[in-house]
Amino acid sequence: MQIISLFMNKSQISQGKNIIVYILLEKFAVAIFFFMFFNLPYVQNAHGNPWEKKDLKGLYKSQANVVHRRATNTIDPVLSRLDTIWKTRRKNEIHNFARQPIGNITNDKMTREKYQQSHDAISDYQETFIDSITNHLDENIDQSLIYDNWSYWISGNIEYGKHGSTQNASLINFQSDGLIITFEKNLRQNILLGIGITFGEDKSSAGEKADRMTTNDYGLVIYSHTPIGGTYSIQTIHGFNKYGMYTYREPTANMISGKRLGFQVFNSIRLIKDVKVNKLIFRPYSRFDVGFSSLRPYREEGGKNTISFSEQKILMFKSNLGFLVEYDWVTRFGKLSPHGQIEHVLDLSKSSSVNSFYHNNHGVLHHANIDDLRQSSWRYSLGLDFKFFNSALSASYTRSEESEAHLPDQPNRESDLLMFNVMVNY
Repeated sequence: MQIISLFMNKSQISQGKNIIVYILLEKFAVAIFFFMFFNLPYVQNAHGNPWEKKDLKGLYKSQANVVHRRATNTIDPVLSRLDTIWKTRRKNEIHNFARQPIGNITNDKMTREKYQQSHDAISDYQETFIDSITNHLDENIDQSLIYDNWSYWISGNIEYGKHGSTQNASLINFQSDGLIITFEKNLRQNILLGIGITFGEDKSSAGEKADRMTTNDYGLVIYSHTPIGGTYSIQTIHGFNKYGMYTYREPTANMISGKRLGFQVFNSIRLIKDVKVNKLIFRPYSRFDVGFSSLRPYREEGGKNTISFSEQKILMFKSNLGFLVEYDWVTRFGKLSPHGQIEHVLDLSKSSSVNSFYHNNHGVLHHANIDDLRQSSWRYSLGLDFKFFNSALSASYTRSEESEAHLPDQPNRESDLLMFNVMVNY
């Protein structure tokens, strides 16, 4: 009996040890579960937050900057064209300049007659040239589109600039090129209505690894010029752009690329006054730009660290105050008009938000605000217009610089813009 009792005691002891081990294992498993549950983002987030990578955030900040920049680069050439229209309307210079007499440029009669003959010869040559263009257009365009008071206008612009680095985003360099082709019609009461098509290309790069993006866009623009009284006018612009954004980055040895589509609508209204002092013309004005852009969701391709991005909605609101000054210099070949402009721009555009996740880690969303675009800047412009007969050429240079201190996550911005216009009136 003692042997049996001893055996039973040993068995009970062994069973007790097993129970203890089981309990410990169970508690350990529960602890692991709760640890995994409450620390899931840290366990799953093996790649880290993509928005903590300065080059990546700089690259995607540039997407918001691109849609703002392309809208502005459509509005500015149209307003430059309308400045010419405004002056031409008041003085009726271009349409009637071709057969104007030279005037008393000298007291010598023979010299005046010689200049007048040269002037008429150039006029004849231009009319022949214009007729050849019109005949070509007649062969390719519906005849109903070609009648009196139509103008054909082409504008090109090239802009270089940079957005300085911040605590969270790398330096961004960009180049933006644009082309506008428009047709205009004089309506009753000196109202002008124009419609055109736009094309653009924007190239941006961010960081030391030169993460880059190429944006192609095309769109439609409709604008009007309405005189109010003798010295005031209202100018309106309505536009639509469609975007294709192509991103390229190299976080590792593999190239990662993405394609993003988007669209934009924008409007601009400007009130301008004409003040003439001798041969100097001053034009103070106020201007407001508003716009809405939607960048569609997209997914990167190539490599292990590819990311998907959600839809991004971008609002634009800018208030501009400025004035232009111009001097008219009449020559026997046409009119030269050097001009300058100073403008203060207050950008009240709000930040946009976007979500992202790694393809191999769908469970964790990463959120970011693509920086608040608010800024105050000054723009300085110098240009020269040359009007001859039924045509006009213009060129201008614009410098834009931020005028105030910026927040840690707001970059310092600066850019240089070259713009060229060619106009032909019929």
